[in-house]
Amino acid sequence: MTPSGLVNEMKRITVTPEGCSVRDFLDIYVHESSAAAEEWRADLLNFCLVAWVKHCYTGGPEGAAQLRAEVKQKWDKFCDSVDRLPDIDEENYVTP
Repeated sequence: MTPSGLVNEMKRITVTPEGCSVRDFLDIYVHESSAAAEEWRADLLNFCLVAWVKHCYTGGPEGAAQLRAEVKQKWDKFCDSVDRLPDIDEENYVTP
């Protein structure tokens, strides 16, 4: 799965109220990431949040470059947190 594919899949499964504004949609990610019990889940939601902010951005090239860098940083942080998860075939693996 690609990073953009993951963002789109998260959008697809995010339950929003009817008539939800972009701000409300982004607030869902902020709330859920701060409430996440698992580091990888919070990192995923933070990555999705910044990816959508970048997608909606209409400012100049400096801001766009800064957002691209932040998207990469959030993606790398998410990947690192996933890499730290135990493998399913490990002896001490506990099913979530």
